[in-house]
Amino acid sequence: MRSLERTGLTFRIVFAGSGEPFLIPNLVDAIRVLTDKHFVGIHTNLTLEKPVFDFIERVRPERVLKIHASAHLEELARTGRMDCFVRCFHGLQRRGFPVIAEAVAHPDLLTQLPDYKREFQLMGIDLKFCAFVGECEGRVYPDSYSLEERKTFDLGDPAIFRTRGKLCNAGFNVGLVLPNGDIQFCSEVDRRIGNIYDRINFSKAPAICPAERCRCPFYAYDKRLFRIAKEMAQ
Repeated sequence: MRSLERTGLTFRIVFAGSGEPFLIPNLVDAIRVLTDKHFVGIHTNLTLEKPVFDFIERVRPERVLKIHASAHLEELARTGRMDCFVRCFHGLQRRGFPVIAEAVAHPDLLTQLPDYKREFQLMGIDLKFCAFVGECEGRVYPDSYSLEERKTFDLGDPAIFRTRGKLCNAGFNVGLVLPNGDIQFCSEVDRRIGNIYDRINFSKAPAICPAERCRCPFYAYDKRLFRIAKEMAQ
């Protein structure tokens, strides 16, 4: 909180990454403090019912900009956690939190896709899909999706992930916080701009992306902050 206060700015802090945020014992306590001034977002698989409902009861929905409910379809079915996911999702909805259910459009899902869509529709959830970025059976995605597959998953143009040479606000008004607190430009560009427990030193101007492709380009992930950076760069 002291590091954030030093900047004089209001932040959107997104809890995401390689792990489930609701496994952190004091997550809801931290969010209560942060949302006195700042805003939050969460990427969660909604399989931990007790902390999710603690969050629902204690956090103000107007201070939460987005809850991304990651639907790991095969795992939910295999572990019998689908009912928990649905209860948590509807609990968030009833309280007024902006929550969306989204699964990764992995090519292996194509044969089961109609069944999953039908199941979620019956449960009152609009299931959306995001592009798979990686390799599968020797093919590189998202470029390898056929036009029909893109329509089936309702995916946008894969060109948004090809970022080399494009203007980016990484390091300018957004940054990726690592587990040790270091802040770097993004997951693809390892340039440090401080530490969350000390000082945040944002760049003076937006950058030109050096990466061939990005998994979640900021100009698509947070259009508002990118628009601000673009206006300031002109």
